Amino acid sequence: RIFQNCVRATETHFWHEEAEFMGTDFPRAEHHARQHVHLKTILACVQRSLDRSGRDVAFADQLAFLRDWLMDHIVNEDKPLGDYLIAVWAFEASRTS
Repeated sequence: RIFQNCVRATETHFWHEEAEFMGTDFPRAEHHARQHVHLKTILACVQRSLDRSGRDVAFADQLAFLRDWLMDHIVNEDKPLGDYLIAVWAFEASRTS
């Protein structure tokens, strides 16, 4: 149940994030969205594994992989996206003031 809630929160976060950058000229938009699809696929596999066998020995390895994936994604994908969106919003704000 906790894992399912995490999956739902991740999907909601990705939806909001993609809604923000898809309307811009963010140069890595397609790559970033593919990263989201990749993680959602991995999460679905982990969920199937948990559904089949309950918490198994591989669960710790799966969590470690997810932690590493998220840390890499935040540093190498989300940070540049955030910087880009801040610049876009600042530019738009300067045009309206």
